[in-house]
Amino acid sequence: MLGVLAAFSGAAGEAAAHASEHGETFLGLGAEGWVAAAFFLFLGVLVWVGAHRFISQALDARAEKIRAELDEARSLKEEAQEMLARLQREQRQAKRDAEAIIAQAEEDARLLLSEAKKQIEQISERRRLAAEQKIAQAKEQALGALRAEAATLAATAARQLIHDLLEGEKGVALIDATIAEIAANRPH
Repeated sequence: MLGVLAAFSGAAGEAAAHASEHGETFLGLGAEGWVAAAFFLFLGVLVWVGAHRFISQALDARAEKIRAELDEARSLKEEAQEMLARLQREQRQAKRDAEAIIAQAEEDARLLLSEAKKQIEQISERRRLAAEQKIAQAKEQALGALRAEAATLAATAARQLIHDLLEGEKGVALIDATIAEIAANRPH
């Protein structure tokens, strides 16, 4: 501040010398000299009243406010960076979780498909066995029906044959011969 006052006083002196060469002066000062003197007087009053303290306090308060705003901005920036890092970690974790879910779903689908194939094979095998069983039963029934029919036909043919053989004198001679053979083979 004193440097400023010295510069102005030097300027005031030069102004006074310049004014004396070119114009009117009052108490040895020209118009510029009086302006400089009034300015220095004003500065002196400000210094005497203590305005520099008020200005200094205002500047200090402003500097403190700016410092607080910078600290708050720095704090907000750090919080934002922490939040960004946390969100990026969560995004990476969500991506890993999604990949794990997809992999598990694919594995589950493979297992379900494999199980479905096994069940289809089991059902197919059961149906094949049931069909074979039905075929075997139908075959047995057909064979049984054929045997019954053959037995019926054989009995009918034998009856007819016996009937034809036993008719007349030939039949009586055959019956007598059979009775004699049975009596001869019988133990006494």
